[in-house]
Amino acid sequence: MASFQDFKDSALSYVAVGVFGWFSYQLNTLNTKVDKLIEVSAGTVVRIEGLEREVYKSSYKVPIPPSKLPSQVNMHEVVAIINDNNLTPINDETFN
Repeated sequence: MASFQDFKDSALSYVAVGVFGWFSYQLNTLNTKVDKLIEVSAGTVVRIEGLEREVYKSSYKVPIPPSKLPSQVNMHEVVAIINDNNLTPINDETFN
C-alpha cells in the first residue's frame, strides 16, 4: 500500500509538470500574438509612409522660401538695455 508521503511526492511532480505545461502554452500563445502584431504594425507603417508620400508630393509648400529668411537678427532691435533703472530714452532707444 502506498504511503501518504509517496502520494505527496507524486502529486507535487504532477503539479510541477502541469505548471510547466501551462507556462509553455502561455508563452507560445504570446509569441503568436506578438508575431501577428508585428505583421499588422509593419503593414500599417508601409501604408502610412505611402500616404505621406502622396500628401507631401502634391500639397506641401514651404511657407517661406529659404532665400527670404533673415540671415542675422540685429540684437539691438530685439533687446533694450536699461542702466540703473533709468527710463529716459537715450539717443537711439525708442519705446514702442
